[in-house]
Amino acid sequence: MLRKYGSYRKRKRTTNKSKTKIGYVYVLKLTLDTNEILYKIGYSKDVYRRVSEYPFKVEVLYIFSGTQYDTYRYEQLIHQEYSYYRYYPSVKFSGYTECQVS
Repeated sequence: MLRKYGSYRKRKRTTNKSKTKIGYVYVLKLTLDTNEILYKIGYSKDVYRRVSEYPFKVEVLYIFSGTQYDTYRYEQLIHQEYSYYRYYPSVKFSGYTECQVS
């Protein structure tokens, strides 16, 4: 279907996160085998399971809890605010696109 120029409206991104179940936003300090030090900001339903997935030194700096909906939106806001500091490490791992440097 063709649309007229200018009639396209951006759709608001929605999330299927629960407004009653608990979710967490975390800030981790990661020390990679290549001696890179970086910070990962992420969302999880189980932070310590997520931390145990990484094969390098991990230090938990902050954990914020709230509803899954609120914490997911908060994580997205943090990534937008600190996008200037985004960093792609030399080693790829789950969530490597959510890293920042100081």
